[in-house]
Amino acid sequence: MLANGGLVDWVLGGDGHGPGYGLPATVIVLSYLWLPYMILPVYAGFERLPNSLLEASADLGARAGRTFRSVVLPTIVARGDRRVDLHVLAVPR
Repeated sequence: MLANGGLVDWVLGGDGHGPGYGLPATVIVLSYLWLPYMILPVYAGFERLPNSLLEASADLGARAGRTFRSVVLPTIVARGDRRVDLHVLAVPR
């Protein structure tokens, strides 16, 4: 798919335009492999986020954007980062 003459090469317009087997192909493949390990914990974090945090932010006068940047995003990203780190450390070398 990523090799010369593959699907990506064909979509980009002929031989030599695809990522081949170099660094771009490696980044694409590793992103594809590890993306679920980041998305699923973040989604679970959104579901488990206590409504009291959102209510407290609203009571203190924060709008939706400020609440997302200051309360929701730091909480969710911290949870997702830890879980991805654990999966990366578990890869056999």
